[in-house]
Amino acid sequence: MTTPEQCPWSEDKICWECRTGTRIAEYLYPKPHRVIFDVAECFHEQRFRVLYRRSGLTPADTNRTFENAVRDQYNREVISALENWTGPEGIYIYSPPTKGNPGGNGVGKTFSLIALCNRLLHELRPVRFCTGIEILDWYRQCIDDVDPYAEEDLNQRLLEPDIIAWDDIGKEYIASDWALEKFFYLIDGRLRLGKPFAFTSNYKPMELEHKFGHAYGSAIASRIQGACRLLVLEGPDRRLKQ
Repeated sequence: MTTPEQCPWSEDKICWECRTGTRIAEYLYPKPHRVIFDVAECFHEQRFRVLYRRSGLTPADTNRTFENAVRDQYNREVISALENWTGPEGIYIYSPPTKGNPGGNGVGKTFSLIALCNRLLHELRPVRFCTGIEILDWYRQCIDDVDPYAEEDLNQRLLEPDIIAWDDIGKEYIASDWALEKFFYLIDGRLRLGKPFAFTSNYKPMELEHKFGHAYGSAIASRIQGACRLLVLEGPDRRLKQ
């Protein structure tokens, strides 16, 4: 049995009983007997699908993998580092401005981050792909929620993934210290529990101090720089080449 579509117990919704890789079924006819099913592949696929639905990735992201990456002199070292990443240190993929690409855009930061997410999901490690804008939207929704524990529940959900893949940190428009407070306590809380981040950005980690301002900027930048391995990804804008 290799896929959930082949499962005779799917209506029971108790896939957890298959986590050992085998499942026993008992029958009376033609005579009392037991059949041991090999369900390892099916359980892996079902668990992968559940984790993928919770990951924040879209169906189109399934093809953004290291196997499908076009490797060249610009991205080879970064891809190799991500393919072999196991933690516990985090990852910070930085694209500096260059003469040929002053904005540092389109070099493959997001592709690399999604490929890392796909790799970890296939290893059945929960991940959450998001942007800072999405994170702030989640916290704003808690303000209007009638449930007094809505923000506490959100914080708990953000602690669960093995890694949060935060795309384009520094692109957020920050109008108040309220937003930076949410960023700070999320980053600080996860790091204190040994839960890493993988960031992409057009800013160096310590440049976030200026970007985010005095109140929380230096604390956020310091924690990120201290907890993450810096990977520099340069090159031409691949979107324009297409």
